[in-house]
Amino acid sequence: MFAREALQLDTRGRACDDRIAVAARINGSLMRRLHLFEFEDQPWFPALLRDLLTEQLQFELEARRVYQPIVPHLARALRRTGRTHLVDLCSGAGGPVLGVRAALEEQLGEPVTVELTDRFPNHDAFARARERAPGRIDSCGAPIDARAVPGDRAGFRTLFSAFHHFRPTAAQAILQDAVDSGAPIGVFEFTSRAPRAPLAMARAALRVWARTPLDLPRTPTRLLLSFVVPLVPWIYFVDASVSHWRTYTPDELRAMTTRLGGQRYRWECGRARGVTFLIGTPTGP
Repeated sequence: MFAREALQLDTRGRACDDRIAVAARINGSLMRRLHLFEFEDQPWFPALLRDLLTEQLQFELEARRVYQPIVPHLARALRRTGRTHLVDLCSGAGGPVLGVRAALEEQLGEPVTVELTDRFPNHDAFARARERAPGRIDSCGAPIDARAVPGDRAGFRTLFSAFHHFRPTAAQAILQDAVDSGAPIGVFEFTSRAPRAPLAMARAALRVWARTPLDLPRTPTRLLLSFVVPLVPWIYFVDASVSHWRTYTPDELRAMTTRLGGQRYRWECGRARGVTFLIGTPTGP
Protein backbone atom coordinates (compact mmCIF):
# COMPACT_ATOMS: atom_id res chain seq x y z
CA MET A 1 0.00 0.00 0.00
CA PHE A 2 2.68 2.50 0.93
CA ALA A 3 5.38 2.38 -1.75
CA ARG A 4 7.91 4.69 -0.07
CA GLU A 5 7.71 2.82 3.22
CA ALA A 6 7.90 -0.47 1.35
CA LEU A 7 11.20 0.58 -0.22
CA GLN A 8 12.63 1.51 3.18
CA LEU A 9 11.53 -1.79 4.70
CA ASP A 10 12.50 -3.94 1.72
CA THR A 11 15.66 -5.50 3.17
CA ARG A 12 14.05 -6.44 6.48
CA GLY A 13 10.88 -7.39 4.62
CA ARG A 14 12.72 -9.91 2.44
CA ALA A 15 14.25 -11.52 5.54
CA CYS A 16 10.85 -11.73 7.18
CA ASP A 17 9.41 -13.04 3.89
CA ASP A 18 11.90 -15.89 4.08
CA ARG A 19 10.85 -16.83 7.63
CA ILE A 20 7.18 -16.72 6.66
CA ALA A 21 7.90 -18.87 3.60
CA VAL A 22 9.54 -21.50 5.82
CA ALA A 23 6.38 -21.61 7.96
CA ALA A 24 4.31 -22.06 4.82
CA ARG A 25 6.44 -24.92 3.52
CA ILE A 26 6.45 -26.69 6.88
CA ASN A 27 2.68 -26.49 7.11
CA GLY A 28 1.94 -27.49 3.55
CA SER A 29 0.91 -24.23 1.89
CA LEU A 30 0.36 -24.85 -1.82
CA MET A 31 1.97 -21.66 -3.11
CA ARG A 32 4.71 -19.43 -1.74
CA ARG A 33 3.46 -15.94 -0.98
CA LEU A 34 4.27 -13.48 -3.77
CA HIS A 35 4.14 -9.76 -3.06
CA LEU A 36 3.41 -8.71 -6.63
CA PHE A 37 2.45 -5.30 -8.04
CA GLU A 38 -1.01 -3.89 -7.29
CA PHE A 39 -2.20 -0.65 -8.87
CA GLU A 40 -4.11 0.51 -5.80
CA ASP A 41 -1.00 0.40 -3.62
CA GLN A 42 0.85 2.97 -5.70
CA PRO A 43 0.98 6.60 -4.45
CA TRP A 44 0.66 7.83 -8.06
CA PHE A 45 -2.51 5.83 -8.74
CA PRO A 46 -5.32 8.33 -9.54
CA ALA A 47 -7.73 8.88 -6.67
CA LEU A 48 -10.64 8.74 -9.13
CA LEU A 49 -9.79 5.19 -10.20
CA ARG A 50 -8.99 4.10 -6.64
CA ASP A 51 -12.39 5.30 -5.46
CA LEU A 52 -14.23 3.57 -8.32
CA LEU A 53 -12.43 0.31 -7.58
CA THR A 54 -12.93 0.38 -3.82
CA GLU A 55 -16.62 1.21 -4.29
CA GLN A 56 -16.95 -1.73 -6.68
CA LEU A 57 -15.24 -4.09 -4.23
CA GLN A 58 -17.34 -2.72 -1.38
CA PHE A 59 -20.56 -3.53 -3.22
CA GLU A 60 -19.38 -6.98 -4.30
CA LEU A 61 -18.36 -8.06 -0.79
CA GLU A 62 -21.50 -6.73 0.84
CA ALA A 63 -23.86 -8.17 -1.77
CA ARG A 64 -22.32 -11.63 -1.35
CA ARG A 65 -22.11 -11.31 2.47
CA VAL A 66 -18.60 -12.70 2.23
CA TYR A 67 -17.60 -11.92 5.81
CA GLN A 68 -20.70 -13.17 7.64
CA PRO A 69 -18.91 -16.42 8.69
CA ILE A 70 -16.56 -14.50 10.99
CA VAL A 71 -19.31 -12.61 12.83
CA PRO A 72 -19.60 -15.21 15.66
CA HIS A 73 -15.82 -15.18 16.18
CA LEU A 74 -15.70 -11.39 16.32
CA ALA A 75 -18.78 -11.22 18.55
CA ARG A 76 -17.12 -13.53 21.10
CA ALA A 77 -14.02 -11.34 21.10
CA LEU A 78 -16.13 -8.22 21.64
CA ARG A 79 -17.88 -9.86 24.59
CA ARG A 80 -14.54 -10.97 26.02
CA THR A 81 -13.07 -7.46 25.83
CA GLY A 82 -16.24 -5.54 26.66
CA ARG A 83 -15.83 -3.47 23.49
CA THR A 84 -18.65 -2.32 21.23
CA HIS A 85 -16.70 0.22 19.15
CA LEU A 86 -14.70 -0.82 16.08
CA VAL A 87 -11.87 1.21 14.56
CA ASP A 88 -11.75 -0.09 11.00
CA LEU A 89 -8.38 0.36 9.30
CA CYS A 90 -7.84 0.53 5.53
CA SER A 91 -11.60 0.93 5.05
CA GLY A 92 -11.52 1.81 1.35
CA ALA A 93 -15.07 2.80 0.38
CA GLY A 94 -16.51 1.74 3.72
CA GLY A 95 -15.61 -1.90 3.57
CA PRO A 96 -17.34 -5.09 4.66
CA VAL A 97 -17.32 -3.78 8.23
CA LEU A 98 -20.60 -1.97 7.50
CA GLY A 99 -22.54 -5.20 7.04
CA VAL A 100 -20.57 -6.95 9.77
CA ARG A 101 -21.43 -4.15 12.21
CA ALA A 102 -25.16 -4.67 11.70
CA ALA A 103 -24.78 -8.44 12.15
CA LEU A 104 -22.80 -7.91 15.35
CA GLU A 105 -25.60 -5.78 16.76
CA GLU A 106 -28.02 -8.62 16.17
CA GLN A 107 -25.74 -11.13 17.90
CA LEU A 108 -24.77 -8.92 20.83
CA GLY A 109 -28.16 -7.32 21.36
CA GLU A 110 -26.65 -3.88 21.85
CA PRO A 111 -25.45 -0.99 19.65
CA VAL A 112 -22.14 -1.45 17.85
CA THR A 113 -20.39 1.60 16.44
CA VAL A 114 -17.59 1.86 13.90
CA GLU A 115 -15.12 4.51 12.79
CA LEU A 116 -13.88 4.20 9.20
CA THR A 117 -10.24 5.12 8.54
CA ASP A 118 -7.87 4.84 5.61
CA ARG A 119 -4.46 5.99 4.39
CA PHE A 120 -6.31 7.45 1.39
CA PRO A 121 -9.76 8.40 2.76
CA ASN A 122 -12.65 8.22 0.27
CA HIS A 123 -14.60 11.14 1.71
CA ASP A 124 -17.67 10.75 -0.51
CA ALA A 125 -17.98 7.03 0.26
CA PHE A 126 -17.46 7.67 3.97
CA ALA A 127 -20.26 10.27 3.89
CA ARG A 128 -22.61 7.75 2.26
CA ALA A 129 -21.64 5.17 4.89
CA ARG A 130 -22.48 7.57 7.72
CA GLU A 131 -25.93 8.10 6.20
CA ARG A 132 -26.63 4.35 6.35
CA ALA A 133 -26.60 4.27 10.14
CA PRO A 134 -26.51 7.76 11.69
CA GLY A 135 -24.95 7.69 15.12
CA ARG A 136 -23.53 4.22 14.56
CA ILE A 137 -21.00 4.94 11.78
CA ASP A 138 -18.37 7.68 11.88
CA SER A 139 -15.24 8.33 9.85
CA CYS A 140 -11.88 10.01 10.12
CA GLY A 141 -11.08 12.56 7.42
CA ALA A 142 -7.32 12.50 8.08
CA PRO A 143 -5.04 9.76 6.70
CA ILE A 144 -4.45 6.95 9.21
CA ASP A 145 -1.47 4.60 8.93
CA ALA A 146 -2.46 1.14 10.18
CA ARG A 147 1.09 0.65 11.50
CA ALA A 148 0.92 3.70 13.77
CA VAL A 149 -2.67 4.34 14.81
CA PRO A 150 -3.04 7.54 16.86
CA GLY A 151 -3.66 6.96 20.54
CA ASP A 152 -6.99 8.79 20.48
CA ARG A 153 -8.45 6.13 18.14
CA ALA A 154 -9.53 3.73 20.89
CA GLY A 155 -11.53 0.65 20.02
CA PHE A 156 -11.38 -2.88 18.63
CA ARG A 157 -9.24 -2.60 15.49
CA THR A 158 -10.34 -4.43 12.35
CA LEU A 159 -8.88 -4.94 8.88
CA PHE A 160 -11.04 -6.48 6.16
CA SER A 161 -9.43 -7.49 2.84
CA ALA A 162 -6.47 -5.25 3.66
CA PHE A 163 -3.73 -7.19 5.48
CA HIS A 164 -2.38 -8.73 2.27
CA HIS A 165 -1.37 -5.26 1.06
CA PHE A 166 1.48 -5.25 3.59
CA ARG A 167 4.78 -7.10 3.41
CA PRO A 168 5.54 -9.28 6.45
CA THR A 169 7.56 -6.63 8.28
CA ALA A 170 4.85 -4.00 7.84
CA ALA A 171 2.09 -6.53 8.60
CA GLN A 172 3.80 -7.50 11.83
CA ALA A 173 4.20 -3.80 12.66
CA ILE A 174 0.40 -3.47 12.49
CA LEU A 175 0.01 -6.27 15.03
CA GLN A 176 2.80 -4.89 17.22
CA ASP A 177 1.23 -1.42 17.24
CA ALA A 178 -2.04 -2.94 18.46
CA VAL A 179 -0.22 -4.86 21.21
CA ASP A 180 1.76 -1.77 22.25
CA SER A 181 -1.52 0.15 22.53
CA GLY A 182 -3.33 -2.67 24.33
CA ALA A 183 -5.93 -2.67 21.55
CA PRO A 184 -7.73 -5.85 20.48
CA ILE A 185 -7.40 -6.49 16.76
CA GLY A 186 -9.02 -8.64 14.09
CA VAL A 187 -7.63 -9.40 10.62
CA PHE A 188 -9.99 -10.92 8.04
CA GLU A 189 -9.31 -12.04 4.44
CA PHE A 190 -11.61 -13.87 2.02
CA THR A 191 -8.79 -14.40 -0.50
CA SER A 192 -6.38 -17.35 -0.43
CA ARG A 193 -3.49 -18.77 -2.42
CA ALA A 194 -5.53 -21.59 -3.91
CA PRO A 195 -4.56 -22.53 -7.51
CA ARG A 196 -8.11 -21.80 -8.71
CA ALA A 197 -7.93 -18.15 -7.58
CA PRO A 198 -7.18 -16.55 -10.99
CA LEU A 199 -10.17 -18.27 -12.59
CA ALA A 200 -12.40 -17.14 -9.74
CA MET A 201 -11.18 -13.58 -10.16
CA ALA A 202 -11.77 -13.66 -13.92
CA ARG A 203 -15.38 -14.65 -13.25
CA ALA A 204 -15.71 -11.94 -10.61
CA ALA A 205 -14.32 -9.27 -12.94
CA LEU A 206 -16.81 -10.26 -15.65
CA ARG A 207 -19.65 -10.22 -13.13
CA VAL A 208 -18.60 -6.80 -11.88
CA TRP A 209 -18.41 -5.47 -15.43
CA ALA A 210 -21.81 -6.85 -16.40
CA ARG A 211 -23.61 -5.63 -13.28
CA THR A 212 -22.05 -2.18 -12.99
CA PRO A 213 -25.02 -0.34 -14.61
CA LEU A 214 -27.46 -2.21 -12.36
CA ASP A 215 -25.72 -2.10 -9.00
CA LEU A 216 -23.86 1.21 -8.80
CA PRO A 217 -24.65 4.87 -9.58
CA ARG A 218 -24.54 5.32 -13.35
CA THR A 219 -22.28 8.33 -13.43
CA PRO A 220 -20.69 9.35 -16.76
CA THR A 221 -17.22 8.69 -15.34
CA ARG A 222 -18.10 5.20 -14.12
CA LEU A 223 -19.73 4.24 -17.42
CA LEU A 224 -16.84 5.69 -19.43
CA LEU A 225 -14.16 3.84 -17.46
CA SER A 226 -16.15 0.60 -17.28
CA PHE A 227 -17.41 0.26 -20.85
CA VAL A 228 -15.96 2.77 -23.33
CA VAL A 229 -12.45 2.47 -21.87
CA PRO A 230 -12.78 -0.59 -19.56
CA LEU A 231 -10.02 0.32 -17.13
CA VAL A 232 -12.01 -0.44 -13.99
CA PRO A 233 -12.81 -4.12 -14.72
CA TRP A 234 -9.30 -4.74 -16.05
CA ILE A 235 -7.56 -3.25 -13.00
CA TYR A 236 -10.09 -5.00 -10.75
CA PHE A 237 -9.08 -8.34 -12.27
CA VAL A 238 -5.33 -7.64 -12.02
CA ASP A 239 -5.38 -6.35 -8.44
CA ALA A 240 -7.83 -8.98 -7.21
CA SER A 241 -5.75 -11.79 -8.72
CA VAL A 242 -2.58 -10.44 -7.14
CA SER A 243 -4.40 -10.11 -3.80
CA HIS A 244 -4.86 -13.89 -3.75
CA TRP A 245 -1.12 -14.55 -4.18
CA ARG A 246 -0.33 -11.99 -1.46
CA THR A 247 -2.72 -13.40 1.14
CA TYR A 248 -1.21 -14.90 4.29
CA THR A 249 -2.19 -18.39 5.40
CA PRO A 250 -3.31 -19.05 8.99
CA ASP A 251 0.07 -20.65 9.71
CA GLU A 252 1.91 -17.58 8.43
CA LEU A 253 -0.25 -15.34 10.60
CA ARG A 254 0.46 -17.53 13.63
CA ALA A 255 4.18 -17.25 12.90
CA MET A 256 3.90 -13.45 13.06
CA THR A 257 2.28 -13.54 16.49
CA THR A 258 5.15 -15.57 17.96
CA ARG A 259 7.55 -12.68 17.30
CA LEU A 260 5.49 -9.96 18.96
CA GLY A 261 6.78 -8.33 22.13
CA GLY A 262 4.94 -6.59 24.95
CA GLN A 263 1.92 -7.63 26.95
CA ARG A 264 0.32 -11.04 26.69
CA TYR A 265 -2.35 -11.60 24.07
CA ARG A 266 -4.72 -14.41 23.25
CA TRP A 267 -4.52 -15.17 19.53
CA GLU A 268 -7.17 -17.09 17.60
CA CYS A 269 -6.37 -18.00 14.03
CA GLY A 270 -8.05 -20.15 11.42
CA ARG A 271 -10.57 -20.26 8.60
CA ALA A 272 -14.35 -19.93 8.76
CA ARG A 273 -16.11 -21.06 5.57
CA GLY A 274 -13.33 -19.76 3.36
CA VAL A 275 -12.46 -16.64 5.36
CA THR A 276 -9.06 -16.50 7.05
CA PHE A 277 -9.08 -14.72 10.41
CA LEU A 278 -6.65 -13.68 13.13
CA ILE A 279 -8.08 -12.19 16.33
CA GLY A 280 -5.93 -10.93 19.18
CA THR A 281 -7.18 -9.78 22.58
CA PRO A 282 -5.08 -8.68 25.58
CA THR A 283 -4.98 -11.05 28.55
CA GLY A 284 -2.71 -9.15 30.93
CA PRO A 285 0.65 -7.37 31.33
